[in-house]
Amino acid sequence: MQRIRTGLRREDAIRDGTTPPLPRVSHPLSMIRALLFAFGLVGTLIGGGLFYVDSILLKIRVDESQPHWISLICSTSNGALVVDPAEWLPYTLVGMGALTLLYSIALPVPHHRHSGRFSHHHH
Repeated sequence: MQRIRTGLRREDAIRDGTTPPLPRVSHPLSMIRALLFAFGLVGTLIGGGLFYVDSILLKIRVDESQPHWISLICSTSNGALVVDPAEWLPYTLVGMGALTLLYSIALPVPHHRHSGRFSHHHH
């Protein structure tokens, strides 16, 4: 069993073999692609779910000190929040979510000289 000795810098510990190197991100665009894909998927799924409901009752007790913007999307009923989405909201969420999904898929794939440790390039 190897132990990390104190007093060593991380680079020295990696060279010494006492700690594994940190994983590297292949390209920042792949992170953006994953983020856009996740946002598009969530928007599409929430929008699709809103096609099947008229209102959503949240059993959260609210008082009169709620922020003003909550009254724009919710109303209160016996102290509980009632979300009443507009008729156009499911269509908008599904449309924007699907476009975001398509955009994330259509982003260009970056080409690297060294694309990873398992790539086999013969020069």
